[in-house]
Amino acid sequence: MIRTRLPIHLSAVVAALLLLFPAVASADVVQMPPDDCPEGSIGRSGHVGPHCQPAICSSDADCPGAEECRQAALCQQQQHGASRGGPITVWTVTGPCRQDGSCADGGTCKPQSYCLPRAQPAQVTPAPTEATPEPEAEEPSKPGCSTAGSAGWSGLGLLVMAAIGLRRRR
Repeated sequence: MIRTRLPIHLSAVVAALLLLFPAVASADVVQMPPDDCPEGSIGRSGHVGPHCQPAICSSDADCPGAEECRQAALCQQQQHGASRGGPITVWTVTGPCRQDGSCADGGTCKPQSYCLPRAQPAQVTPAPTEATPEPEAEEPSKPGCSTAGSAGWSGLGLLVMAAIGLRRRR
């Protein structure tokens, strides 16, 4: 049997390089649901990102304690995402519809029964008709996580151990 042995310093260099250039780990990243959703919607999060899911109901029993099931017209837009199962599309509530049934954000006005606070009047107040400025585009979040830079102290520790091992052999 022939035994080949790498010099210890070469092993230390290889180990150091592996620790200094870690691989990127990939994972599902699901952001927190929004906490500022319009009335008639519930903050949710998933593969399409944070969104305000319509709180559709057929009776008061479908709604949480402080809410009741009432007819209202809410603006909604489709939000797209993807998972390992393929593309996903959900409806997200953006606010109340205007008096004329249009939406300030270009969404679709959907009149139906929603869970709404009991203290509110029967009609949801329409949004102002003045044009609102376009919000600045946010940089999309990138799913996955990176281990870059996480090798710092552990990599240093291994290098010190390799140096000690080299000294002992001499």
